[in-house]
Formats: sequence, structure tokens, C-alpha cells
Amino acid sequence: MDELSLLRDAITNLDDVFLVVVVGEFNSGKSTVINALLGEKFLADGILPTTNEISVLKYNDPTKPKPELIQQADGLFVRHLPAALLKEMNIVDTPGTNVILERQQRLTEEYVPRADLVLFVLSADRPLSESELAFLKYIRQWRKKVVFVVNKVDMLETEDEVQAVLRFVGSNASKLLQLDSPAVLPISGRAGLKAKLACGSGQTGGVLGSWEDGMLAQQPGWQISRFGEFEKFIYDFLVGADGAARAATSSSRNTTKPPPAAAAAAAREGGEGLRLKLQTPLFVADALLEAARARLQAELSAAQAELGALEAVRRQLQKFRVEMCKDAEAQRQVCKILVADAISRNNKFVDRTLQLSNIPALTGYLFGSGGGSGGGVVSGRWESEVVAGTFDQLAKQVAEHAAWLTTNCNNQLNYYNSYLSKHRLPGSGSSNQQTSRSSGGSSSQPPETAASSSSDDGAFKQGAIVTADMAAAVAAASGSKSLAAVAEFKPEAARLLLEAKFKDAFLGTAGSAAGAQGLGLLAAGWLGNTVEDVLALTVAGLVSYVAVLNLPLKRADIKAKVGKVANNFVDSVTAAMAEEADSAVEVAIDRVLQQVAPLEQAWQEEFARLAANEQRRAELAEALQAMEKRTANLQ
Repeated sequence: MDELSLLRDAITNLDDVFLVVVVGEFNSGKSTVINALLGEKFLADGILPTTNEISVLKYNDPTKPKPELIQQADGLFVRHLPAALLKEMNIVDTPGTNVILERQQRLTEEYVPRADLVLFVLSADRPLSESELAFLKYIRQWRKKVVFVVNKVDMLETEDEVQAVLRFVGSNASKLLQLDSPAVLPISGRAGLKAKLACGSGQTGGVLGSWEDGMLAQQPGWQISRFGEFEKFIYDFLVGADGAARAATSSSRNTTKPPPAAAAAAAREGGEGLRLKLQTPLFVADALLEAARARLQAELSAAQAELGALEAVRRQLQKFRVEMCKDAEAQRQVCKILVADAISRNNKFVDRTLQLSNIPALTGYLFGSGGGSGGGVVSGRWESEVVAGTFDQLAKQVAEHAAWLTTNCNNQLNYYNSYLSKHRLPGSGSSNQQTSRSSGGSSSQPPETAASSSSDDGAFKQGAIVTADMAAAVAAASGSKSLAAVAEFKPEAARLLLEAKFKDAFLGTAGSAAGAQGLGLLAAGWLGNTVEDVLALTVAGLVSYVAVLNLPLKRADIKAKVGKVANNFVDSVTAAMAEEADSAVEVAIDRVLQQVAPLEQAWQEEFARLAANEQRRAELAEALQAMEKRTANLQ
């Protein structure tokens, strides 16, 4: 039965008689108590479980020869009995709380919310067992009026024992149901039933007025049973003391006649029963609203958690961007350091090599001898002393950067694809957040920071040797601009250019100095006196000196040109690396956010819907509370 049907039934039942549900363990004597109330042994009882189904007892015309038994559902029967009490109330007999099968428990729990009154029958020798306490917790959520009937008190030896049991039940019931003074009544159902059967109460049909029955008062067992006080309490409770008095005054003391209609009229005039009847649908509605509140709060928390998780994804993606930019900059700095070290070595090489005292280099350029296959010192010594594998190291660093970039971006994409696949749109299935939070858990969170370390799963493994040809091949395959920039640089062309600069510097300086001296000697031969000769030689010496002084300028020029070429090269490479890193990271983040955006929008709309429902629920709860106050104040 769905929850709303409970409320509809409770409202519909306002026009029906009182609904009293009898619960308790199987051997507590529920059937005996009901038989004693009805004044006839209609229900089977015994030491073994005898009630395996839900029985709704309703009034039937006693002129019919046999009670009518109708099965309404699996485990649910309606029995029409010729008992006058059933004119004023329907009684629901339930299986024992300790032997209820799943279907019977479901049926019993369906009837508890609709009950106007719950009679909780306990056995005096084992009151409030574990199963009874568990069922009381279920009853508590529906705010039902519970009367505790301590049966079999005739098994106790003294009145002190009876009172001790009553105090025990009252104390525990008060704590469990949060009541100041719960109703706890001692009876002996078996003794009460025996007394009624001895008086032929089933023939008189007079249960409601039976405590006034003179014949019962003469039965010794009736006083022992304390059943008269129990029946009077129930009647006073349902119709009020004034109504009970009027019914008793109007009723006939003749036990051979049924009770008059005055009792039924009194029942409709007021008393606690009227309030209970009106409160039944209100309390059902209150319980449903409370359940709705708990469910809405859980769903609101789940929606907030979903939005929080998606916002966490955005925050972690920002961390990913920062970490990747930081690590990418560090890798670009490594490339710049490699080239800067090579420039420093080149400057030292130029300073050592480009000197007139460097006779092997000078003679090599002047006479074309020495200096290796390149015809100069550059082809050999510059390769070994300056380059010394720098280009290969640079190509390897750039290749590892490309592999690192691809690996980390793919790792992020793969993680978030898996992570977000567990977060469904509202209503499309339980998301990881919803299921885990409703069970008290928490969903997996996005990674704290990006995993920005080099990976062996990329295009280049750690420690692999990378050459220009490999870089060019990978660049062509991957479209990497940084690898393409590395591949486009030609070290051999740089070596040849540098060799030409060295040759020009050596030959130009040596030629200028030698030419100046030759011109000086020639001029001295032409001139006719000694003073002129000295002057000519002096001028030639000065010209030679100037030519030699120009050599440091040539060294500085060569170093500047080499540095410019090298820096332009590394700038183009690192600029391409930066562009690739920014582009790859933004593409990865954008692809993740494309999955986040529809989830965020859907959960924001779901949160707004749930918040509106909670506001409406709160308004209904406030209105319901006002109705409950008005009902409680009925006289």
C-alpha cells in the first residue's frame, strides 16, 4: 500500500466506527482478550501461535447462523461476528510480533497508521520483550494512542508483583513513547472470558455495559480478572465519562436484553475517542510530512553534494591548469639552460680560438692545412667542445615534454570520464553521490592536484635517445610545433657559418697587419731621407696595431651572432612548447567542462525544485499543526 493511500483511508474512515488494533507477542493472550471483550470464544487461542493472518472483526447481524469470513488479500481476512461491541468499533487481530512473516508484518504495519487506538497486549511473566520494543518504535512514528494491557496477572502471586510489573511497563513505555503517564491496565483475559461465558454474556451481547452486569459481579473470577475496570476504561476513553454515565443509566440492568442505542449515541457525542478519530488522519498526514521532510532533506543534501562535487571538479581543474603551467615552465627552463650552457661554452671557445697566437688555426686558414675535413678548427673542436650533444639533449627534452603533456592530459580526461560517468542526471538513475550519501558514505572526490610527472607511457620513454630525425618523424605524426622547431634547426649549417666567420676574422686580421707592414717597407724605399722612412714605418706599425686591436671586436661579433641564433632558436622552441601546453591543457579542461555543464544545470534545477517542494511541505506542516491544536482543544 502506498503512503498516500494510508491518508486517503484515514480520511475515509472518519465516517466509520472506531478502529482498534490489537498487537503483542503470539503467547501474550491477544485472542483471549478479544474474546473476552466480545463475550464469546470467536477466536482460537492456545500456547502455540494460532493467528497467522490479519483478521478485521466487524459487526454482523446475530440472526445469521454463522459468521461470514471474507479474504480480502493474501493474509488479510474480514470476519463478521454477532458481537454488539463491534457496532461501536472494528477490531483488528494481528499475528504475534515475534512470529510475523514478511507479508503479515506488512499488513500489520498498514493497519497501525489507520488505527484510532492500539491495544498492546503484554504477558505479565515477560513484559516488553525485544520484538515488542521494536514494534513500539514503529508505532511511535505514527503518534498512536497506545493502551498497554498487561495480561495474565493472575499468574503473579502477590499484588506487589503486579504493581512492580505495571511500574516496569509504565516506566519503559514512558521513555520509549515519550509520555508522562502511559495507560497500563492489568487484566486476566482468561478469567474474564470464563466469567462472561458462565453468565451467558454471548447471548446477552452486552459487552459495553458488562461492568454493570449484576450476574458478572457475582462471579468470583470476574473480580480476579479486573476486566470490568479495563472495559470501563476503554468505554470512558472512547465516549467520555459523561457519555458512559448516560449510557449506563439508560441501559437496562436486565442481562437478557442487549444494551440500548444510548451507548452508541454517547460514543458519537464526544470524549477522547472523538479526538482520536479526528486525529488519526492528522497524525497520518503528520507522519507522511515528516517522512517527506526527511526524504526531501536527504535529496537536497544529495543535490548539494552533487553540485559540490561538480564545483570541486572545477576547482581541481584550475589546480590542474596551475600545476601544468608551473611544470611546463620548469621544462622550458631546462631547455633554456641547455642552450645557455652551450652559448657559454661557445664564448669560451671563441675567446680561446680567435687569437693571432693560435698558430695552428692561423696557418690552417692561411695555407689550408690542419683543422680536419672541414678545412678549419670549427669542424672538429667546436663540435666536441661546444655542441657536445646539446642538440640531442634538447631534442630529448622537447620530446619528453610532448609525451608528458599528452600523458597527463589524457590521464585527466580518462579520470574525469570515469568519475563523471558515476554522476547521473537527476531522475536517470541513482548517482554515486545519491547512493553513497543515503547510506552514510561519500563519493570519490576529484584528484587533489594534477599528476604532472613524466610518464613512461608516452611517445618517448625516460632515458631514450632522441635524435633530430626522430624528432622530425614524431613532429610529422603528432603535429607538434615544438618538435618541428627542433627538427628544422640544422647544426651543420651553424657549424659551417661559424667556421666562415672564424676564417674571415683570422684572414682579415692577419691580412690587414701584414699588408700594413708591407706598405710601410715599400714607402720607406721610395722616400729619400731617414726621417720620412721612420715616419712611413711608424704609420705602417700603427695600422698593423689597429688591425690587431680589431680582433676582440671580431670575437665579440661572432659571440653575439652565435648567441642571437641560439637564443632565437630556443625561444622558438620554448614558445612552441608553451603554446602546445596551453592549448592541450585548455582542450582537456574544456572537454571535461562539456560534461560538467549539463550536470550542473540539471542539478541546479533539481535543487530549486526540491527547495520549492520543501517550502510547500513546511507550509502544509504549519497548517497541519494548527489543525492538530484545534482538534486537541475539542471538549
